[in-house]
Formats: sequence, structure tokens, C-alpha cells
Amino acid sequence: MLHLKRVGMVSQLRWGAAMTGNITDNPRVGPDIHAYYRPDEEGVTRYHLGVSMRPRLKGIEAWYRDRFQQEFAASVALNPAYGLYMGRFGHEEVLCEIPAAWRALL
Repeated sequence: MLHLKRVGMVSQLRWGAAMTGNITDNPRVGPDIHAYYRPDEEGVTRYHLGVSMRPRLKGIEAWYRDRFQQEFAASVALNPAYGLYMGRFGHEEVLCEIPAAWRALL
């Protein structure tokens, strides 16, 4: 999954404003949620710097990591509260290079 909400400063600030625009008066939405979805430019810059330090994986095999997929598949179970099969959310803190053959699709 490619998360494009963080593709650039302007788009991320707009996305955050859209996400928080209708919840300013909702008492169930705490300041931590507002801070996450509507950071200032310094917070966005700090986030991007942290991401740029992640390990970089190259080649098509970077996109097919069996252990990661197997761990997710093993976590899938029926959630009785929703009546849906759900798996444990997870992600790896890595960057995957987009193979040249895929770049034309973007």
C-alpha cells in the first residue's frame, strides 16, 4: 500500500486540515488526535526526516516479504464485535524502491 498523504508538505497540511476540519467541537476527539492529523510544518519535516533514515530495500523481492505476509495471515481471526475476519495491523519501517517496470504505472 502506498500512502500518498505524505507525498509533500502542501498536500500533507491540506490532508490534515480536511481530516480535522469537522471535528473541532467533538469532545471525543482529544488533542493527541488533532496533533497526529494536523501537525505543523516542523512536525511534518521531522516526520519526513525520520522516514528518510529507514533502511532501503531494492529489487522486486522487497515487495514480496514472505515472513511479513505469513505473520499477517496467521493473525486473521473472526472479530465477534464486528462479525468480520480481521488481521493484526502491522507495518515494517522500511522503504521499498519502486522497480523501473512499475514506475510507468504511477
